[in-house]
Amino acid sequence: MRRKESLYAIIGGIVGAVLTIAVCSVLPIGAQSQSDRVFGEITCTGLKVVDAERKTTVLLQSGAFGGIVLVYGEGNAVAEMAIAPHGGRVFLRSSGNNAGSVNMEFDDEHGGEIRVYGEEGSVKLGTNKHGAGVYVTDQNGRTRASITSSELVGGVLGVAGENEEPLVVISPNLMNQNTPVGGMVNVFGSGMADGVRLSVNKDGGIVSVFGKEDGKSLAAMGVNEYGSGAVSTWDKNGYRLK
Repeated sequence: MRRKESLYAIIGGIVGAVLTIAVCSVLPIGAQSQSDRVFGEITCTGLKVVDAERKTTVLLQSGAFGGIVLVYGEGNAVAEMAIAPHGGRVFLRSSGNNAGSVNMEFDDEHGGEIRVYGEEGSVKLGTNKHGAGVYVTDQNGRTRASITSSELVGGVLGVAGENEEPLVVISPNLMNQNTPVGGMVNVFGSGMADGVRLSVNKDGGIVSVFGKEDGKSLAAMGVNEYGSGAVSTWDKNGYRLK
């Protein structure tokens, strides 16, 4: 019986020695009792940090395009930093139930965008191969207002209606020349046919009123090439009356 107990003691001593050697090969001696532990490089496929209730608070892992860092808070609050198809991405979500969030990422090889979502709509600030723009949408995702710029046109301010058709457009006047000589304001009706245009060309200011017949101008008041004020009218067939 004593031989059996002695054999168990020997085996236990060997196992304990092996475990001690394995731990000491990873941690320096006395590291278990130090509060300022310093570890070397750790290689793993993921890392999860939980709170006292075993709820995940931080998650590090790899995704389809690269690394991902997720931080979870109270309620629906989430902070995410990851690699998206075209570059880096940062996503923030509020802790409430209104789905408020902020998303910042590269949308293609030409630029990136920042989107802010709320319960009543969203705002997008972005760039692409044509220029930069700010877009305001309603709760259904329909664009209501925009500010855009491009090398060919310049700056454009637009206000859209129920079906996203333009109702008010403010832009440089590029109607009759390649380079703008002044500004232009267009106020449209439904279908962008009838409306009013206030513009400036090389001769001076012009106010044009359009009818419903294919958008043909029916009345115009402005300054002509001789520097004099003029009023002109056209019938619905486009023939000039005065």
